[in-house]
Amino acid sequence: MLRVLWLKRRWCRLSAAMMIWIAVFLTAHGCATGQGRVNRSLDITRAFESYQVFPNHTYYYKGQPTRPFAIVALQPDYQIHSRFWNVFDPDPQELKRLVDALYEDRDDVYPYGAYLLDAKGRRVGLWYSSLRTVGVTVDSTQRLVSITTDQPWVRDDRKAFRRFEFYLEDF
Repeated sequence: MLRVLWLKRRWCRLSAAMMIWIAVFLTAHGCATGQGRVNRSLDITRAFESYQVFPNHTYYYKGQPTRPFAIVALQPDYQIHSRFWNVFDPDPQELKRLVDALYEDRDDVYPYGAYLLDAKGRRVGLWYSSLRTVGVTVDSTQRLVSITTDQPWVRDDRKAFRRFEFYLEDF
């Protein structure tokens, strides 16, 4: 009986120590990487629609060059490391071509511009797309931006798998 009580107390102490360790680890990790957000802006929408190139920004597009799904312009000290985002030279003609070819999921959904913000609300870049679901994560120590989006191109082409709601990027 005493042995059982001793084991229970020891288990409680170990559990408490593990919970503290996990909390410290998650807090330390959370300080470096934070959930950002997209803040819509009519000014940014107009800037992209008038093919304005923002100086000292690195430009990316997601999708095919003939039919991009999104265009992002990041401040010079930030970058995206993903095989799904392609860097391009932001000369006005190339930007015009990509903006005009931008994918629109439905006829009633139009592209919009927005600021990409880090967890503290600082602007790290610009966004232009008709995709509605956007997740932004910013690692401020390594200056990396991760952008996840809705994937209508997968959902529409693979209607047989629609009820499972999984996407190729999940694997």
